[in-house]
Order: sequence, then C-alpha cells, then structure tokens
Amino acid sequence: MPIQRLSVTTVVPSRRDPYKYISFTLETEAESFDDVFEKLAEDGCLKGHRIQTNEIADGTRVAVERTPHIVGLNGIAVICPVHFDYVYSQEISEDA
Repeated sequence: MPIQRLSVTTVVPSRRDPYKYISFTLETEAESFDDVFEKLAEDGCLKGHRIQTNEIADGTRVAVERTPHIVGLNGIAVICPVHFDYVYSQEISEDA
C-alpha cells in the first residue's frame, strides 16, 4: 500500500514557545489523502510512524529516526501533505 507523508500539527503547545504548537511529520499507509480522511472519520485515530529529519550540508533533508505513533483526532489541529521532500539515509549511500 502507498505511504502518505503528512504534516501533523497538534493542539499541544510547544514547551519552548507557548504560542507555537507541536508539529511533526507522520508517514501512514493510505491510497490517497482522501483515504487518510476516511480513516480518521472511521476510527478517530491515525496509525503511522513519526519521522525525525535533519538537514545536511547540501540542503537535503534526511530521515534519521522513525518511531510508531497513534494520533488521536482530539489532539489534532491540522493535517496536510508534507511540503518538503526527504530521503532515508540508506538512499543517500546508494546514490553515492
């Protein structure tokens, strides 16, 4: 099944800045963005993997950590497609 790369913003304020909210990248199995909406409407939650990325010298974002996450509808403010591209570290070593 295809993977949808999503940007999730929660209703939880950031510890560093109470005027900003916790936001992260989430990968979930879904055919399309509409399918993500249907899953949320059915279950009230979304299962996937939170992706931590770092930017390297050439500007490429690299996924450095992938952890399982379940996001509940009551904790979500916004979900949208990710507006940046990233690669996994093994993809960089294969291209070198």
